[in-house]
Amino acid sequence: MAAMEEVKKLLGRDFDSDELIMYAMEAALEKIKKSKFKQTDRPKSPPLAKVNKSRVISAHVKREIFRRDKKCTNCGSIHELNYDHRQPFSLGGTSGIENIRLLCFQCNQRARIKMKL
Repeated sequence: MAAMEEVKKLLGRDFDSDELIMYAMEAALEKIKKSKFKQTDRPKSPPLAKVNKSRVISAHVKREIFRRDKKCTNCGSIHELNYDHRQPFSLGGTSGIENIRLLCFQCNQRARIKMKL
């Protein structure tokens, strides 16, 4: 209740519960995007012509993949999304934009089983 009163003071007006829920959901969505998909207000520019030889997917690659795919590239789900290497890193795949895709957890597990890794 104290937080709601503080929000009312900051907005300078009274609002209904639907409006409060909308503000809360928008704030939660922004926080989740920033933490899970490495989205920031001012992202660093990607290094030029750098070959990514690491298994770790860099933040700028994650941002670009999320902008490109926005959902599971296999089934279209938007829940439990994972970054997946099309060609596994252990078999020579890179962590670059062209080799990474978004898959939901279930499709990611099916892909792993299909590759027999």
